[in-house]
Amino acid sequence: MSLSQFPKYSHLAVRIVLAAILLYAGSRKALDSPTQSEPTIFSNWSKQPPVRWVAICGELALGVWLMSGVESRAATVVFLIVISSFTGLIVIELGKEFPVPCGCSGGHGNLMDPSSVRASLRFDVLRNLLLIIGAAWCYLGVPVQKPRWAFTGPYDCHESQNFE
Repeated sequence: MSLSQFPKYSHLAVRIVLAAILLYAGSRKALDSPTQSEPTIFSNWSKQPPVRWVAICGELALGVWLMSGVESRAATVVFLIVISSFTGLIVIELGKEFPVPCGCSGGHGNLMDPSSVRASLRFDVLRNLLLIIGAAWCYLGVPVQKPRWAFTGPYDCHESQNFE
């Protein structure tokens, strides 16, 4: 691998890490039983099974989309929207008197002490900020390519024509 290929492969590696994190988190949520798990942010707003499974399947689908590399700029934008909204929910929970753990990647054990829950939520916000930075870096590093069929005007396909 030459040094000129480093940006290409590093963007690929970051995109795969982002996808793997989504796939891990979605599969952990899918395997956790909603009735046996302790209260989390995720379990509180996904009490209805259809909402729970739409969220889980959406997270898994986004992970597969990122992993595939198809329209990676669009997938990165969707990832940024999703992770930013998750981060917003965590920040809202941090402001509560008795916060609950995130549940971002499945169960969190028995975190009932508000100070330990807040520490866990601060870590979750930091992790999400790092994911946002990685996704933004991937978005900015992927060049926008013009489709083969696109052209900019009538003079693209002709060397020099006079249309007088």
